[in-house]
Order: sequence, then C-alpha cells, then structure tokens
Amino acid sequence: MEFTKKKMQFYIFMRCKLGESAKLIHETLPTVCGDCACPYQSVCRRDRLAGRKFDRIQDLAKAVNSELRTIPEEDHQGVFRK
Repeated sequence: MEFTKKKMQFYIFMRCKLGESAKLIHETLPTVCGDCACPYQSVCRRDRLAGRKFDRIQDLAKAVNSELRTIPEEDHQGVFRK
C-alpha cells in the first residue's frame, strides 16, 4: 500500500489517540511509510494538543495558535489552493 501524506497523517493521529508518544510513532514511521516518512517535528505537532483539556475557549485558542505558529511556511503553502 502506498502511503500518501493524508494516510500518514491519519496513521499518526490514530497512534496519538492510542496514547503513544511522538518519539515512538516517529521511530516506527519508516517501517510503515518507507521513504516518505515525515520528520519528527511534524509528528510532535500532532502530539502536543492530543488529549489536553481546556477550561476556557480562550486557552484552547491560545494553544492552537501557538502550535500553528510552529509549522514551517513550506508545510502549509498551497493548503487553500486548488
């Protein structure tokens, strides 16, 4: 099975939901995805907010904005282009 970027994101998401650490997920990615495995930084971004609870919407917005600012520009260029 060929691993597309979308499939890899889903794989990472599901492993985060299972409570696995970003380090463990990243270590196993090359076995599952081959040469297209994403870098550790990309795996960490998904892990940082997983499972966290926020008492106020402002706290959630602040955490999400903070994480979005860590994404390199080249990772999100063209996201909204057709």
